[in-house]
Amino acid sequence: MDRSATVAQVRLRAAWMAHSFAKPVNAAVGAARRTFVTAVWRQGCEGHRASEEREAHRAVYDRLAASFAMSAFALSIVGPLIMADPHDGPAGGDGNSVGNAERSSGVPAAQHDGSWVIAGYTGSPYTHASDITFKRAAAATPATADPDLTGATDLTVEGVDWIGRPFKAPIYYGVRVQNWSSTSAFGGMLDFTHSKAIAPRDQVTQFRGQWNGRDLTGMRRIDDVFRKLEFSHGHNTLTLNGLVRLWGSGRVRPYLGVGGGVSLPHTEIHFKGAPKRTYEYQYTGPAFQALGGIELPVGGRLSLFIEYKLTVAPYAAPLHRRNGTILAEDVWRQWLDWWRGVAPPGGWATTRLVSHQIAGGLGVRIAKGSPTR
Repeated sequence: MDRSATVAQVRLRAAWMAHSFAKPVNAAVGAARRTFVTAVWRQGCEGHRASEEREAHRAVYDRLAASFAMSAFALSIVGPLIMADPHDGPAGGDGNSVGNAERSSGVPAAQHDGSWVIAGYTGSPYTHASDITFKRAAAATPATADPDLTGATDLTVEGVDWIGRPFKAPIYYGVRVQNWSSTSAFGGMLDFTHSKAIAPRDQVTQFRGQWNGRDLTGMRRIDDVFRKLEFSHGHNTLTLNGLVRLWGSGRVRPYLGVGGGVSLPHTEIHFKGAPKRTYEYQYTGPAFQALGGIELPVGGRLSLFIEYKLTVAPYAAPLHRRNGTILAEDVWRQWLDWWRGVAPPGGWATTRLVSHQIAGGLGVRIAKGSPTR
């Protein structure tokens, strides 16, 4: 066999070996590519399904909360009427007024103690995502205005996922003063709640409109536009509530309530590129709440309680671009600005915060009214 034939055979064998080796390699590469594409597709589908599931869960949560709130409101009004004995007349001086009071309210007479209670509590909130809108007219004299006030602002940030961080300082807490009637199942309560609503800096969401004359429409991270966007000292409400005790013995005392009051958040809003921030306590509008819970006397003057609260707070926050001090002074300065007709230089931020809260705490009975006779 001459040399040329030998070389040809070697080349033929090399080509066959290369083909034999390339075939499984190509098959492996193709399988890996198909696996990768399938995994990406499945991840996308799962992410889409997860998003749909989260939205479905939120919708169910909303419906349950709304149903609970409506039930609480209805029961607080009609509960005593349903439980009343139509054969009872007005309490007279025949020595049966205690029994009449007990039967007419459906609550044991021992609970008609006319007591005053001071209580403190902590818990955990969940605040629904909401849109927040910023509006401000362009400066009348741009040459003398701060650089971030020269152009107009009309910007909406959609679906901000407010987080509460209830056990990170300052924690979620509340204090209240209650009084129960000495002749019926009704009572009243002044309730202050400190919660938080913080926009996650890494959240990607839809921006629509302009800030300072610059169009920001598109998907952006919160921290692309804001240094701070939160109500973290906090999302505060002060409400006056009507209460009603329902059925139960002296050891288990369920109750419902509904009321309204004011929102007094600590607003912390700072746009990137702006030399000044808004960092102060403010009055931002009304607040409403419905609640239901169980009180458990533990002996002496003490009682434990656990409850669910639904709060709704429409916010209109003036962006004063200043650092505040304490609640009373900040709200006083805000009132003076309103009285003098001074518009907030940064415009207004508006949103609506709807929160579900689970709370538990300890109450101390500090006074008792005249006993029912």
